[in-house]
Amino acid sequence: MQEKYKDRNGELISVGDVLVYNEGDGYGQSIDEVVEHEGELATLMRVGEPKWTILENQKPMPLKFYKPCPPCSDNTATHATIVDVPHDQAFTAEFAESQFGA
Repeated sequence: MQEKYKDRNGELISVGDVLVYNEGDGYGQSIDEVVEHEGELATLMRVGEPKWTILENQKPMPLKFYKPCPPCSDNTATHATIVDVPHDQAFTAEFAESQFGA
């Protein structure tokens, strides 16, 4: 059975979700797509540094390795946030700039 993970707002994360990961200014900022990899939830970084480049051929990163959300007592809560944006809009430099700044 797959481990269940939540975003920083307590929403369950599922395959196909778009996550905004914002650990800090200039570090740990990306827009990721949730996928299933080897039977567990993972993400593919689609947009990231330098300056919101569209990334390809990324290796999946299991959600269990995401930084936990500090104020959350649940160890399955991640430091990412689910955004309700279609993929064709989410994986653009413009959307990244709206989330993180230029």
